[in-house]
Amino acid sequence: MERGNITSFGVCHAVQGQEDELGRRMEALIAPTASEAGCLRYDLYRSDANPNVWIFFEEWESEAALKAHVASAHLKSFLETADEVLAEASSYHTRLVRRSLESGQVAS
Repeated sequence: MERGNITSFGVCHAVQGQEDELGRRMEALIAPTASEAGCLRYDLYRSDANPNVWIFFEEWESEAALKAHVASAHLKSFLETADEVLAEASSYHTRLVRRSLESGQVAS
């Protein structure tokens, strides 16, 4: 049985010289992903320390919603040519263990 939302985040390293193009392609995923059923959040970040590194953060209502996203046409299209701009990537799917309430406080 599923418990809680699924959070997915990934770290993507661009091919040298393709940093901005990777970012452009990843930004193009935001609108179609955000409109998918079960997508609660889809954020894209770029490292201040290393502009070669892009990080995405997604939150999904369920494992089924995330699986549907992975099978989506726009993500498959991105992945078909990703090797042109993407040198390395890793992603993680997680579930919340404990949430902080406010700075310095932890939910029990």
